[in-house]
Amino acid sequence: MTRADVGAVRSTLLEMRNSHDDGQKSRSTVAHMSSHIRDFLSWLLKLDRFEALPKDLADYMQLPRAALQKGIGRQQRQYPDLDEAEMLLRRMPKQTATDRRARAMFALTFLAALRADTVTSLRIKHVDVDAGRVLQDASVTRTKNGKSLEIGWFPVPPSFSDETADWLAWLSKKGFGGEDALLPEAAILHAGKSKQGPVDPMSSKHAVDVAFRTACVGHVQRYSPHAARHTIKAEMDKRPLTMEQRKASLSDYRRVGHQLARTAVQIR
Repeated sequence: MTRADVGAVRSTLLEMRNSHDDGQKSRSTVAHMSSHIRDFLSWLLKLDRFEALPKDLADYMQLPRAALQKGIGRQQRQYPDLDEAEMLLRRMPKQTATDRRARAMFALTFLAALRADTVTSLRIKHVDVDAGRVLQDASVTRTKNGKSLEIGWFPVPPSFSDETADWLAWLSKKGFGGEDALLPEAAILHAGKSKQGPVDPMSSKHAVDVAFRTACVGHVQRYSPHAARHTIKAEMDKRPLTMEQRKASLSDYRRVGHQLARTAVQIR
């Protein structure tokens, strides 16, 4: 018995909870089934003959809170899955400099689950394509609660990181350097880099809102920049994570983005 085996059972329970056909199970039923299986695994792991089994098997049966919450009176959050988000990214225009910037905004928001205001306050030096990470430095970027984090990119489709790398390469060709804003104002993009010191980041998140509206033109659903965080959180709920990992907040969990990326193939 492996972690993947237990994770598959957990996924089946989640499918029963979300099903709309004869296989649907109530919130209470799914919760009890999960609890019974976890109790059984905890008992099993105490037996000498099964000591070789992974010690955290029972943790892989833990269901996400969203699956156990009552839905009455709560509007379901709207967010794309990763395939849908990639489709939206590919459809975005890329003829002008502002088009390219919008695509980079969209991609980076999913790569690091960043808030829109944080995205627009980044400088080029905060993004390391080779290492696949973003430095959220609270001393110079706009962050919630003043948190500084080194954020590893999530294992999303390669097109998101490719788009970010292409944008950084374009900025470099235009003479922008590490101290300059990662996403300069449109007027500066079209006028070009001056020699009078670093280019400051934008003062608001408006451009990110526009980028997401552009991505959703002609699409059946409209998504806000914050939807990217819900997408990444939903991806975490699909994975057979340990109890300790599930207790972590989204901002804390981003620290292990590199670990997720390394294990993405096995998990999938």
